Amino acid sequence: MKHRSILLSFAEQGFASLATLAMTVSVIARSSPEEFGQFSFAFTLVLIAASLQYGLVGTSVLVEVRPLDAAGRSQALQTLFAFDFYYRCAAATVIAAALLVVSHDVILSSAAGIFALTYLWRETTRNALFATDEAARATALGTLSFALLMALLAATLPSLRSAALAVFISSALANAAGLGFAAKHFITWPGCPLAAVRTYRNRFPMTGWILANSAANEAQTRAHVLALQLFRGADQLGIIEAARVLFAPLLLISAAWQRVAQPQLASLVADGKHDAARRLTLVGVAIVGGIALLYSAIVYIVYDYLAPRLFGNRFGDVSSYAAAWAICSTLILANWTLISFMNAIRAFRRVAVVVAVAAASTLLLLLLLAFDVPLILALVIPILVQAAVFVTLFASLWVAAPVENARGAGRL
Repeated sequence: MKHRSILLSFAEQGFASLATLAMTVSVIARSSPEEFGQFSFAFTLVLIAASLQYGLVGTSVLVEVRPLDAAGRSQALQTLFAFDFYYRCAAATVIAAALLVVSHDVILSSAAGIFALTYLWRETTRNALFATDEAARATALGTLSFALLMALLAATLPSLRSAALAVFISSALANAAGLGFAAKHFITWPGCPLAAVRTYRNRFPMTGWILANSAANEAQTRAHVLALQLFRGADQLGIIEAARVLFAPLLLISAAWQRVAQPQLASLVADGKHDAARRLTLVGVAIVGGIALLYSAIVYIVYDYLAPRLFGNRFGDVSSYAAAWAICSTLILANWTLISFMNAIRAFRRVAVVVAVAAASTLLLLLLLAFDVPLILALVIPILVQAAVFVTLFASLWVAAPVENARGAGRL
């Protein structure tokens, strides 16, 4: 693997993480708990849509497109981008409608929908740039979008009626400008919706189990949001999510590794070099784990200075929840890195089963929140489940298994 690609991927993801942090901090520092809750609700839906998008499109871009010749890459990307166009339009519509039901604010909901549209478009484009050996262009996209976001936030935060509205509008404009500058060669007409879906389904039949994996993973990692909202109310959810703000950028780091490692892992497995693929996976676990520990140490050092300025007296002492998020985030990063290897050997069914069991266990255990138990249990349960998933996936690295047939692996 080229060291330059690794550095560029982490640099590009670093800008994306800083952008997420800037957006979240801008809202939490200027909003009431209710307003922050609405923003968190919409942003969570965007992240869920992005995870499902990775299952439907991103994995195919990184695993299937990279080994093809120039003509094959172009045709495959055209198929994926056509399908992705209609997916992100549908996802953005659902997100806007859901926020409208919660907030009864047409302008805010519309802005959130446009933000979702551009965010999802940027995610697919970033994956495509790395799959086609255009890491420098991907880094330019991230750098430009971040710089524009900072400038736009400085202009919109003092002038618009809410911080959430300013963040959604600024981010959407920054994403669109970055895409137009750095990735305009990927902008094509998608054609007929039915034809786009049919062509995609025939060309990439293995995505069924990948989508099931992504859906179960989202159910596992986001279940606490629904459980807290249902059993404890928005104020308790706000406390947990406020502590998560400190570690939101960290959870994006795994994507940087996946973008450069996933195609390389797929190539190694295709060449029968399973031992080399395992070693690369272990390197990835070490890298993301080291970054997580370093990031957590920095948060610990600056917490006493940062917390009063970020949370004030509105959320109380969230230090214990922040510590729990540090542990949970580290485990999530390690598990996503291990799943990259499982995707490379096309063990889609196996991963889907593991994650589905984890999701069911998490949902079942979170029912305890309906009773008089400490709030920290909302994070202890995901930590224990993520630890069990890590042990299972790590053990799977050493189980010799042939590459599964792509077509059979995709039919649910």
